Amino acid sequence: MVAFLALLVPLAKIVATCVCVGAGCHVCKKGFEAYNKSQKVKLRNIERKSKADDAKIKAATEDNKRLEKDIGELKKEHEELAKQKEQDQKDLEFAKGKANDPNLSEEERRQ
Repeated sequence: MVAFLALLVPLAKIVATCVCVGAGCHVCKKGFEAYNKSQKVKLRNIERKSKADDAKIKAATEDNKRLEKDIGELKKEHEELAKQKEQDQKDLEFAKGKANDPNLSEEERRQ
């Protein structure tokens, strides 16, 4: 019986050590699982944000294309108005010159 008690103390130490090691491993495993889960959540959030950003970029690109088209049309209209103004200036100068020309009759000056 004494021999059994003598073996019981080291056996209890071995069991206690195994329990501590097992508990430590269990805690490490749970910590690792929690870390991996949080990394997966972060990755999903990043993917969701990138999809939202992609949609914003696509919408902005479409707006830019539309605005470039509008700007092109406005530039053409501006050029046409500038040409028209230039032609009107030439016509006005011609009319002033004709009105001040002493070699023309009154009737020709009025035209």
